[in-house]
Amino acid sequence: MIDKIDRNNNTVDLDLDGVYLTFNLSAIRTVTPQGETPAPVATTNTAKDSSDDDKPYSEGDGDSSADDQDDTNK
Repeated sequence: MIDKIDRNNNTVDLDLDGVYLTFNLSAIRTVTPQGETPAPVATTNTAKDSSDDDKPYSEGDGDSSADDQDDTNK
């Protein structure tokens, strides 16, 4: 719940069951009245293709020669 809005310092204090949190006023996009449910925010799905995750790992997978070249340059 909003405890205090300080427009001079551009801060807002929230009271969360006795824990007071201070935020920059510009960090709060919207305030919805108590009891209302805010509209869902659209998100993008960035899930990667998991086809390789289904395969078990074996030590022979991959090209180890590229790793060896990186270690010699250090």
